Amino acid sequence: MSSRPTESSGHDEPTLLEHVEHIRLAAAEVPDLSPEERETVVGRVVGFLRANVEATARSDAERDEVVAMIEELAGTSRDDAQALQARLNALHARLVAELRDDG
Repeated sequence: MSSRPTESSGHDEPTLLEHVEHIRLAAAEVPDLSPEERETVVGRVVGFLRANVEATARSDAERDEVVAMIEELAGTSRDDAQALQARLNALHARLVAELRDDG
């Protein structure tokens, strides 16, 4: 696996993968959280992803797709646990695939 530092945070791929794994964990706990707690969790995930999106994509098209997924998550009602969970899981799967694929 190659190491690609991010422009925004200096993380390399293994560290990014560790952080991305937290997205899967967040998705698993979303149904048990109140809307206020979901707001906190989703806000942290969205903030992290916005700051690190450049490190997760090999092309402008991939970056644009990930950004669209991030914005869908950000716009999802905190009352809709199922939709939040689905979007978190989709982002997790997409990012893991991109970070593990050397292209």
